[in-house]
Amino acid sequence: SYQPLYNNFRYNYTLYQNLFNNGCYETVAVTFTGIGLPGRNITLSLPKLELLDPRESNYAIPIFAKVDIDTISNFVIDTLEFKWDRSIFYPKSITNGTVLYNTVVGNTRIFGVSLNNVQISALQTEQKIAEIVGDVLLGNTDFSLIEISKLHFTDSTRVSNIDTTWGSISIAICPDGGDRLLSQTFKMPGIVVAPSPVTGSAAITMNLIETGFYNLEIYDAMGNRIDVLFSGNHSLGDVTELSFEADFAKYASGIYILKLNTPTTFYSKIVAISK
Repeated sequence: SYQPLYNNFRYNYTLYQNLFNNGCYETVAVTFTGIGLPGRNITLSLPKLELLDPRESNYAIPIFAKVDIDTISNFVIDTLEFKWDRSIFYPKSITNGTVLYNTVVGNTRIFGVSLNNVQISALQTEQKIAEIVGDVLLGNTDFSLIEISKLHFTDSTRVSNIDTTWGSISIAICPDGGDRLLSQTFKMPGIVVAPSPVTGSAAITMNLIETGFYNLEIYDAMGNRIDVLFSGNHSLGDVTELSFEADFAKYASGIYILKLNTPTTFYSKIVAISK
């Protein structure tokens, strides 16, 4: 089919219809003429982003578009929805558009936007029409597809169809001691002690999100380390809590500090012992 590269294309089509009338076949030709604009096809695409730094803030994921015939301006996409693994990228804004919603379902980030003024001025050439701006994260995976899961527009007189091409994102991780990924958990990393204040033995729960070596130390109010309550390795997996009973009866009454040393940081908690 011929697709013109200008707006005022003169259409001249003939429709042939076979009719059966009184035992005879007859072919009737109907001619359609007019001047108009052919409907454009647009392709939206996302890039394959590789080995991003998980410490990167305000990183821009570009959205590209190209048009098959003519150019286009002031085109509105009412809804454009993206999905990806929520632990790898946190979206904060969209350029050349408006954020409609930003939610999480399970482990999936769902980010919906509208694009208000799409302009594509070059034929068959990808152009950046918007950017998703956000923070790259260190989560429980180093790769995720970026899906275009929903698309809606109303200007069907100028655009007949929009095709989409998904993208992807991967992050660079440190391989020392195993992949330096974080377990997904709905609890803050740190230490929980029950009961409080402690009168004898107590249950200690450590919420963990990293693979590597951990140890839990106890310090007195003067900052002197007096004991090590736990020491060992934790592997990334389904287990994000380690619990054990600790005997505090051997310590004098007073204020103490528990310090949990993780592979990359530490957490502390004040514990009161009362006898």
